[in-house]
Amino acid sequence: MKELEKILEDPKVSEDVKRTVQSMNKDGMQLLNDYYDENSNFYQRAQPELIANKFYADPSKIKNLYHYTTYEAFEKILSSSTFLIGSIHYMNDDKEIKYVYELMKKELKLLEAPNDIILKLEELNTILPDDVYVWSFSENDYSQALSNYGDIALGFDSQGIMEQLASYYSKGKKTLDEYTVGNAYVFPVKVEYDYEVQSKYIKALAHAWLVAHDNFKYDPDDMEVIIGSIVQALHFFSLVFKNPYLRQEEEIRYIIFNINEDNLLKPELYMNSKPFTTCRLTHEMLKEVIINPKSQKNLNDVSTMLNREGFTRTSVNMSKLPY
Repeated sequence: MKELEKILEDPKVSEDVKRTVQSMNKDGMQLLNDYYDENSNFYQRAQPELIANKFYADPSKIKNLYHYTTYEAFEKILSSSTFLIGSIHYMNDDKEIKYVYELMKKELKLLEAPNDIILKLEELNTILPDDVYVWSFSENDYSQALSNYGDIALGFDSQGIMEQLASYYSKGKKTLDEYTVGNAYVFPVKVEYDYEVQSKYIKALAHAWLVAHDNFKYDPDDMEVIIGSIVQALHFFSLVFKNPYLRQEEEIRYIIFNINEDNLLKPELYMNSKPFTTCRLTHEMLKEVIINPKSQKNLNDVSTMLNREGFTRTSVNMSKLPY
């Protein structure tokens, strides 16, 4: 427990604080040590910056992205030159969000955690980061699974999306350090479908969740901070981890995290009572349109509409899917 020892040896730390920390059991003190130890398993599995870097979908490496949609929605996107990006609270399937909490619950049961500690986790099922929006893409340009979302696939250059979103949400700020209320963090993540990878992270969080609650009565201040860091990590994983059965989607997500003072939902607009933020669609961004075999539209229909709206450099192709 070298990190904790260093902290307690600091002359600025009062005797009362030392007694509080040392009143915890061995697991509690180890957890507090691991919270500060950058090499610990807990630190590596719970720190937001490390998680974001681990699952970062680098636009310089994952260059081509495809967004599947209906022809009707495609027409509206072109005519308005605007993409509507939905709130995390109104995703297609709320089971996606709950998936991570089910994994966590399973691990806690394996650890024989008391029911009251598991119930505290279940309360989080309905608590999500308030002002977060998700724009979904796939690396797969001919996805049978995603073709169910619509008969059109829109092809983009990921770097172009990143630049457009970053420019819009930075609102003139040059660095992230300058970001304040009204700005938004934008980053692409690669969805993780591998259960073994997911399990390594969730096991570490579940163990920490149990230990932190066990020691809360001895050192509530430190344990509350650690519990908060676990909740933050779970929120992030709810955006990144998906059921392995959905791996064919090969999903890449652009996450837009608005910065505001009260963490309340503050979308740019509502449509059909659902909150959205937006992205301006430029002629340069849209590289390709792929038509699904099930579509009633043909190459000429799509090309004509693209030309009418000024997207003269966008290529149009039929999907290679047989049906």
